[in-house]
Amino acid sequence: MNTNETNSWKVANECGLPHEVVVAKLRKYKRFKSKPLALFREGTMGKTPEDKEIIYSFDQKAYDACVVKERKASLVRKGIQSENAKANLLDSNGIPKYITKNKKK
Repeated sequence: MNTNETNSWKVANECGLPHEVVVAKLRKYKRFKSKPLALFREGTMGKTPEDKEIIYSFDQKAYDACVVKERKASLVRKGIQSENAKANLLDSNGIPKYITKNKKK
């Protein structure tokens, strides 16, 4: 095993996450259009056929690059959402659409 290689079971234990969550994230990274994560089936773990989970092996550096890429994309999406929300709060004259009026008691 290469020193940069790790597996899904190890990542799940280190992060304290369920193995299914880690595998779902790895499969997402595998679908990236630019530089997808290469996954290799290492084996299975579980006593019964229903409990068996596939353990994937992958390059740690490539995984870290995918995590950074996903975080950057998330920040870009949040920026766009913020700009859209600000634009939706103002009408065509630049006045806030949702002004609460003070009610007389």
